[in-house]
Amino acid sequence: MNPRIWTWKCPILGLRVTVALFLIAGSYCFTDELDEREQENHLQAEQTSKNPLLIQPSRVRQTGSSADGRGPQRGAEELLKEAHECSLRANDLNYGNMVLQGKIFRMNAAVTSAIPAASSVVPRRFLSWSNFRIHRWSTFKRWQDLERDQKEFQDERHRVTNYIRMPTGLYISPERVEHVMPKKAPEDMTRKDTGALPIDLLTFHTQMRYVDHSLDNTRRFKRYEHFQHLQYDQRFIPERLLFLGADLAAAHFLVHRGAAIKLVGDDTWIKKDKWGKYSLPGRKVPDLKLEAIDASGTELMFEGFDNLADLQHLRMLRVAGCYYIDDWTMGRIGNMFSDSLEMLDLSGCHKISAKGLSGLRSLKKLRYLRLEGLDHVKDLAKTALMLEEAIPGLKVLGVDYDLALAGAEAESKLLENDRVLLDARGNAHVEDDNGRLFYVAGSVNERVTVCDEDMPLMTSTVRREIPAMPDVEFERLDRLSGGKLRHLLVGSPSGYSWTDQAEKILSFEAQYKLKEGYTVNPKMLPLKERLERLEASEEELGERQAVLEGRRKPVLLAEGS
Repeated sequence: MNPRIWTWKCPILGLRVTVALFLIAGSYCFTDELDEREQENHLQAEQTSKNPLLIQPSRVRQTGSSADGRGPQRGAEELLKEAHECSLRANDLNYGNMVLQGKIFRMNAAVTSAIPAASSVVPRRFLSWSNFRIHRWSTFKRWQDLERDQKEFQDERHRVTNYIRMPTGLYISPERVEHVMPKKAPEDMTRKDTGALPIDLLTFHTQMRYVDHSLDNTRRFKRYEHFQHLQYDQRFIPERLLFLGADLAAAHFLVHRGAAIKLVGDDTWIKKDKWGKYSLPGRKVPDLKLEAIDASGTELMFEGFDNLADLQHLRMLRVAGCYYIDDWTMGRIGNMFSDSLEMLDLSGCHKISAKGLSGLRSLKKLRYLRLEGLDHVKDLAKTALMLEEAIPGLKVLGVDYDLALAGAEAESKLLENDRVLLDARGNAHVEDDNGRLFYVAGSVNERVTVCDEDMPLMTSTVRREIPAMPDVEFERLDRLSGGKLRHLLVGSPSGYSWTDQAEKILSFEAQYKLKEGYTVNPKMLPLKERLERLEASEEELGERQAVLEGRRKPVLLAEGS
């Protein structure tokens, strides 16, 4: 569609302004007036686009000027003349269709480069289809995979551009990229190597129906996206270690990310000020050694410990309240600082388990281990006693041994019950009057996978039938199991850990069933209504108080993040 052009002269500035109105697909685009040379180039570009010799401009590239200084214009004229001769030969000898196509295929970019202004006059589109795409979560990839893909792409481009390179700077790419790439065995080929469609394309339409745009899921998505960024940000950079040395490189890495460090022979803690500035040398300094690290409350993670290697004089490490410190990090700390670390603070690191703490046995010089706020960790006290026995002179702080003893007594009472059976793996199951088994304790990983505080949109609909046993006995077994017996029946998304979400589910379901006229099993009523149904005998009154005490909410893994 040809545009309508109006010219208007500004009386104040004396400037001539031309407005071109384009009515294309309902969008309005405004451009400046095209001068005569631009209009000629535009017409020439339209004529060139209709020329059958112009096919796929990406096949040939111009990367330099010719020897005589005439640039790409001379190369284009020679290729046009050569193509004309090939066409005449093809008509006479009846064999040149493939040759003609090959010549035409390789000259397109040279002809296009001879008209540099052909694409400079196309008006910019203000509306694009990308603005109307349906929202879809991006694909999560590790930064190591992204770097590998980038290197493979650069290697592929280098091989393609150097397949046949001319002295003038033109290069001829192969008909297929596979012709210049290294050959792979069939079992080592990926879908890209075999030419198959990628899995992302095949599964794109199936993922659309599962996109959850709720605030909770958006927050969960942003949290994982931030986790990926941290993994890349805390990667090991060899150049930093080369120019600064091990101790100074670790100091720069930690202070830049909000930690504080202390050097040997200096009583001052170095950290960022309120403007984000800090004072550390910018080049390697002899005899500069790192003695103490306070990374409490930071986002230090497993990948970041690659930057803390070869710290031979580190005596104190404090990572209290670090959300990403987990069992893998415990093994890393035990191997890296086994000959120097004397004080370790892991308070509030809620992703640590008792099995991970056992990886600290190699810290032979460790004198103080602080574990405050980790009472929810199963077998924490037992692991602390094992560490004190394995490391001479170690003192573990922050462990509530009384609470651990009460939990051990409750587990012992649970195992003494006649209804509790043990399987070959040591898992405890409660048997009801009909012979059905219900898991209540054992070696199953009880780490919370989805926190109830995220308020998920749905709960598990795969539920077991309610055990057939007296209500009082059911309450007693549920209390001794830490609430797992009823919690697994409710289907709360956090798995095995008791939280207030299970009581909320019971309350709402009881109200709904009573409103609709359904019968509610007394075992699935909220806690307050269950206690009111118990008879007021002395034994059962004591049972009421025990049930109330057994419902104390433990510390969640999500708290402290």
